Amino acid sequence: MLVEALANGVGAVYAVSRDLFTRRIALIAAFLMASSGWSAYFARGTWMQGQLEAFACFSACLTWSGLHKRRPGRLFAAGALTAL
Repeated sequence: MLVEALANGVGAVYAVSRDLFTRRIALIAAFLMASSGWSAYFARGTWMQGQLEAFACFSACLTWSGLHKRRPGRLFAAGALTAL
């Protein structure tokens, strides 16, 4: 179950939350996502909807990083990831 949770964007949720809020809030958000039954259920499937929250979290992480650090390459990667 840990592998499914990590593959489903828990790390990206932590990274986005840590950049936007405090470390404590980031840990709470990552714990809530990792312990969510729906998140684990959809992570086990092979359909695209199961990976939607992971792609959305990684895209948000890249977008925030690109805007905050002014790196256009990360914004391009976020757009490409959103298009998937």
